Amino acid sequence: MRTIKKENNMGNKKYWNVMSNRYVAFMDIMGFKNMVDREKHQDILQKMITFHQPIEVINNDSEVRLLSKKLTEVSVDEPFTRVITFSDSIIFVTNDGTERSGINICIALDWVMKNAIIMGIPIKGALAYGEQTSDFDMNLHFGRPLIDAFELQEEIMLYGLVFHHTAEKQFQETNMMYNMNHLGYFIWYPVNIKHGVANHFMLNWTRDLSNKTNIELATINKMYDQVSGQPRIYVDNTIKFFDHVKTIEKELNDASKISKE
Repeated sequence: MRTIKKENNMGNKKYWNVMSNRYVAFMDIMGFKNMVDREKHQDILQKMITFHQPIEVINNDSEVRLLSKKLTEVSVDEPFTRVITFSDSIIFVTNDGTERSGINICIALDWVMKNAIIMGIPIKGALAYGEQTSDFDMNLHFGRPLIDAFELQEEIMLYGLVFHHTAEKQFQETNMMYNMNHLGYFIWYPVNIKHGVANHFMLNWTRDLSNKTNIELATINKMYDQVSGQPRIYVDNTIKFFDHVKTIEKELNDASKISKE
């Protein structure tokens, strides 16, 4: 594991593992070409600026963690996630592959998914794990997990984030699967993919939404009105996922009430 150190104007050192086993997520904004073709450039720019605000929250948090480290030769031990954006693609990478980094990236992905859905921005993605080079100074990013995440998200036929088997395995080998699932971050779901359905863990971006009915209506109104034909399948499948989660939550609540009686 190679660690780079970079001086900053505060006199501290920035630490980042250029080459490491890490979590990598790839997210894609759907219908971006159609958006560019149909909407005014200034309107698209304003929409993207608004959408990038929650992403900047993640990057700013990472910068604070990097800049606040004391002068030491020890690598960063705090978990943080960094984000790379270009055009309609977003890449999330953690500093390492620890359990805490896995939890951190899931919280970051949950934050971005929530904001995207609320804004009516159709987005899908996948999270993988493995050896990845992420050199921000050279703008060099490559590795098996990036390819795995990209290829899996290409198959997905709904808006949301799916876990690649490499991420699932890493979660299961730590306490993370239990801890995060206990908090409702994950859900086992028959994911609609090209040419069929496959069971995967998905990020439950619906958790902690204050008014799920309004969010669902926003999703329908904003996304249905933007597409026709096959792209509407993504909206239909997303609503099915939403309804599935609500059904499970209702069953759990009913069971909890019965047990208390």
